[in-house]
Amino acid sequence: MMLSRPLSRIVHSEGQFMKTTRARRFLVIGAASLVVASLTGCSAIFDAVLGQQDAERGEDGQVLEESNVGAFALKIGDCIPEDLSETEFTETSVVPCSEPHLFEVFHEFDLRDGDFPSDEEIWDAVFTECEPAFEDFVGTAWEESALDYTMLQPTDWSWTTMKDRLVQCLVMDPAGEVTGSLRGSGR
Repeated sequence: MMLSRPLSRIVHSEGQFMKTTRARRFLVIGAASLVVASLTGCSAIFDAVLGQQDAERGEDGQVLEESNVGAFALKIGDCIPEDLSETEFTETSVVPCSEPHLFEVFHEFDLRDGDFPSDEEIWDAVFTECEPAFEDFVGTAWEESALDYTMLQPTDWSWTTMKDRLVQCLVMDPAGEVTGSLRGSGR
């Protein structure tokens, strides 16, 4: 699977491991909107394009009700109800984890600086970072779990233009939607 932002998409991959990447690309129309927004002072459009639109959150940082958030506003603990397969997006829905959802952000880390990494370099970093965090979050090692994980990653454009290095790990149930956080589920 592949997730991307601000124009994001999920692409399914072969094998047991569901791969997700976080691409942050702008379409020509998105870039034009950004220029117009900055010239007219329309910060709401600018914030949405850059992923700054956020949900209303409780004191614990958890989403209080279904909301659209900018792609760069996703936080650890956010639950995503949408199947973003084969789509590009600048924002996505988040819901309280007590509602049905497909993904939950459970860990994030930055890739090293330098040239935009190859897929192999990104996946090496993901295996190193996400698998131990998966076990800490879920309470079961990934190899023994009924759950799987995927990721969001920078695109070449966001890497060079926005200095984006953030990778977010997402836990999911290959069987489909879950209700409730997968934190400590032991599944």
